[in-house]
Amino acid sequence: MRQVLGVLRSTGLFSRSGANALVAQLLTLAALIVPVGFGLTSALPTVVLAAAIASILGYPATLGAVVRVPPMGSGAAGRVVLRRSVAALLVTTGAVTAGGLLAFSRTAALADLLLQVAMVLLGQGLFFLAQARSIAALDFASVARVRLLYGVGSVVLTVVACVVLRSPIALSAAAALAMTVAALCGLAARLPASTEVATAVPERLGRTLRDGLAVGCSLGFGNVATQAPALVLPMLGPLAPAWSLITRLGNGFLTVGGNIVGPAVAIRFSRALQRTDAADLRSAFGLAVRLSLALGAAAVVVLAGAATVEWRAVVAEPIGPWALAVGVVGFWGTQVALAPIGNLLPMVPGGARYRIAYDVTRVIVFLAPIAVVRDPALLLVIGAAGAVLNLLFVLALRRVVVGFEKPVVEHRPERGRRFWPGTAAEATEPDLSFR
Repeated sequence: MRQVLGVLRSTGLFSRSGANALVAQLLTLAALIVPVGFGLTSALPTVVLAAAIASILGYPATLGAVVRVPPMGSGAAGRVVLRRSVAALLVTTGAVTAGGLLAFSRTAALADLLLQVAMVLLGQGLFFLAQARSIAALDFASVARVRLLYGVGSVVLTVVACVVLRSPIALSAAAALAMTVAALCGLAARLPASTEVATAVPERLGRTLRDGLAVGCSLGFGNVATQAPALVLPMLGPLAPAWSLITRLGNGFLTVGGNIVGPAVAIRFSRALQRTDAADLRSAFGLAVRLSLALGAAAVVVLAGAATVEWRAVVAEPIGPWALAVGVVGFWGTQVALAPIGNLLPMVPGGARYRIAYDVTRVIVFLAPIAVVRDPALLLVIGAAGAVLNLLFVLALRRVVVGFEKPVVEHRPERGRRFWPGTAAEATEPDLSFR
């Protein structure tokens, strides 16, 4: 037990930094509720839509830096990708801003939405880059500090926006400014320099753009599938109220898994990848899976309890309880369990292609049934699909982890030559960049 606690403390979760990350998450959630207290509920749909679009664009706009930079470390190779990602983010933000300004001549509503997207995209993109830099430096304390600064700024600026301007664009500007300031502080902070891959050669610009856009678009595309539980609400009939409550709570668990537990396990993975330590990578994988399963189990218990609030409506449907159970366990249970490890797959050499296939398949499998299936059966479909796809994701992650640094054996070597590599000294240094 003492050894287990020691390993958990090594992630930074059971420390002052872990407490800071938890407080930051609570403040972020509080900032989401503040507009309701000030009677600005009608402004939220535009704000939420702008944030959703920005979250989809954020990964490709930053060239997937959040998963590409950590394995490279904080040396020259990682810094080059970060600079290129900043440039790509500024270009994308500028393009969206220009679209918003041009839209003023046709419709003010579209222009307002695009300007909100541009603001949030800039802040969120910089936030992604600050997190990538901290993880590459193996510094969970920096991740927690940036999140705490964002949480405090978000609450304060949202209150100011609600009191003074009381408009959707003001609420988006408050969130964007809080993210931008926190991210810039994180990017400017002095972090420990990683020396594990000091000899890594920065990749060419063409490869950064090609590989970064591939994995970035995949991650952004996958965010569309994350909206599936909300998209099916109008088609669930009597189960809609119960599923709505489950979805809100499930999203809360996703943020905990992705924003608190996720960076901690990503640091463990990054350390192993930077050191090219296959044994440490397998150990990090085992720890990550155990933490993910614990979080997923906790989510299932809480969400199942929440379902009882609307239980009369649930049991009124013949297959209502079964559909809700499959949806809670199959979709939300496995999705929450995947939150801490979702970004690990493209970090490991050979894993990006699996992540791309997963994201594309998930969008098709989750969204296609909406056109043909209705009521409780729809929950059965997305629940079963979620369970199968997320299990395949974990198996793919295990495959690339087990295969990391595995010697390649030629089946028909030339006469007089030994199998490659013959010894550890003769083995070439692995390519830690995106594949």
